[in-house]
Amino acid sequence: MAEKLTEAERDAQLARLAAMSDDEIDTDDIPELPAENWKFARRPGLAKSR
Repeated sequence: MAEKLTEAERDAQLARLAAMSDDEIDTDDIPELPAENWKFARRPGLAKSR
């Protein structure tokens, strides 16, 4: 299991990621979601009230 980061370490990692362009971030190990995963997706606050 990975070590828990301190708040300062986490903030430093997030700052480095924020400074990177999208092309620099390696997402090859993240599988794409098939379209059917979004079939029942809803945006918060747009659901019909009952």
